Amino acid sequence: DLLKIIYGKLQRRGLSPTALSAYRGCPYQYYLQYILDVAEPKKIVEEPGALEWGSIIHLALQRFYARHFPRGFKQSDMTRAVSLLEREFEKAIGGNKDLARRPRAITYLDAEIYKRYLRSFLSVEVERFNAGFEIAGEALEHVEKHHVTVNTTPVRLNGIPDRVDTLDKKYYIVDYKTGSLPKKKELEIGEDFNAFQLPMYALIFSRGNFDIVGGMLYYKIEENSHTRDIVEGRDVRGYLTDFQDKILIPTIKEIVDPAVPFSQSDDPVAC
Repeated sequence: DLLKIIYGKLQRRGLSPTALSAYRGCPYQYYLQYILDVAEPKKIVEEPGALEWGSIIHLALQRFYARHFPRGFKQSDMTRAVSLLEREFEKAIGGNKDLARRPRAITYLDAEIYKRYLRSFLSVEVERFNAGFEIAGEALEHVEKHHVTVNTTPVRLNGIPDRVDTLDKKYYIVDYKTGSLPKKKELEIGEDFNAFQLPMYALIFSRGNFDIVGGMLYYKIEENSHTRDIVEGRDVRGYLTDFQDKILIPTIKEIVDPAVPFSQSDDPVAC
């Protein structure tokens, strides 16, 4: 009966990078959250942390490009770009229902710090657009779907890439980061792997045609914003093939294996 429930959820709701990371970190947490649908209690946030600010910045950037610069911008547009992005940032703060109605003073200080980070981000963006990159507007924050077959059963994969850029007819999968980046061992194909977002987005976006993907990168938004390539060029096909065959499919097979229990991790951080 439990297997029927699990397969039903994998076919209808599907798997996201967050769900797979939760399973790799702690199978019991995955079981509670994604099989039993046990939700953590909601709370009003008096002082936004990295998670809340990250959500606000993601929303502001999505609206900034969708509404104002769907293909990017030039240095001559910088003053206008800064003004529009700060406006979208403030709107995103005001529309966040998880924040307290009367924020503490520290929240306003944090907001000014993140505005400085966003200005640094825009400076890096100009260089990127000057190098020939364009934003693939049709893929901006678009929910993509793809299926893989596990034990003769189609399993749905879900993912929302923060952004997809194009250059020389290749696509580059971009993930914004306001917090810490994954460790090197979490990105390498092996037992410590637990950075599903970029390769999942690339797999879903390409529909398995890895040759259209030119690279995958994290975009760190901080005082000195910068990009960090995970893999690019000829290495993309091999990385995504190994991810699919050695990480993704085996992990899903483990989830539906009756012989593998949803055990709680010994790591108090992971679970």
